[in-house]
Amino acid sequence: MFFRWLTTAAIALLFFLHGAKLSRQAIVAGAMHWRLHILIFAWTFVVFPLLGWIAYPAPVPLLGRGLAAGVIYLCVLPGTVQSAIAFTSIARGNIPAAVCAASASSMVGIIITPVLPQLILGADTSALGGGALLTSICKISVQILLPFVVGHVMRPLLAGYLAGTPGWSAAWTGAPSCSWSIRHSAHP
Repeated sequence: MFFRWLTTAAIALLFFLHGAKLSRQAIVAGAMHWRLHILIFAWTFVVFPLLGWIAYPAPVPLLGRGLAAGVIYLCVLPGTVQSAIAFTSIARGNIPAAVCAASASSMVGIIITPVLPQLILGADTSALGGGALLTSICKISVQILLPFVVGHVMRPLLAGYLAGTPGWSAAWTGAPSCSWSIRHSAHP
């Protein structure tokens, strides 16, 4: 329970800091980077699921159908927003575009992810229901979008401090500590 809370706080702080660091022009430019968004959506929701479907028969004799189906589920899941931003930040890439693309991919993934295994494996995903979908969208919005927006609204107050302490915010938004907490909270 403690690590779940710690992970939620770490993710919220990560998005708060990115919201505080990014200018409105950078955010708008990131959202308008449509070629990047199409590329990410194609790899996430077409290429990886197709690769999983093609490779599905190979691990069945070794892993059995259940675990091989788990590989398919991994192929249809979008990457986490946190990892996309952490890797983009480490590579000194376009962070506003990564925030926009990864957030959109996660939101779309909530709807598409249950459908893809059904198409690929004929798996029953009806247990997810519409209530779970709305709950997931609300949870992601509160955990990711709300801290980002609050950080951006507080940008005029925090910009000077963040510019004066680049080591602290860069260390956090580079996300080794955030990645550590996410990785270790996933295991009970």
